[in-house]
Amino acid sequence: MTPRPALVRTPGSRPHARQDSYRFAPTPAFVIDVADDGFGFLNREQFKAGFAADASDREAAFMRDAQVEVAVTKAAWRSKPSWAVIATEDNAFDQAMIQHMVQRAGATITTVPGSHAV
Repeated sequence: MTPRPALVRTPGSRPHARQDSYRFAPTPAFVIDVADDGFGFLNREQFKAGFAADASDREAAFMRDAQVEVAVTKAAWRSKPSWAVIATEDNAFDQAMIQHMVQRAGATITTVPGSHAV
């Protein structure tokens, strides 16, 4: 079998290029603070609850401090097979939004217990 490029995304959000995901229900523990320059980072105080609820304090602090801004210029799921792992206790995104995006991408879906940082 020849290896083929594919996309695996955890959790399952699949935005179009330059599409935000904030048209769905807000999640109170997942707060993005946007600076004057337009770059957004997850709120430091809410990070563990909203993004890494099942991680240790040390792991969550490392993830919080390692945040980087990512710009999407091309939706990879349009040209590559997709798989999605959806965390059932994800406090970062509305579950309806995640389901919508992964179904739109035609992804093979697996659900697992865990937070956004599963």
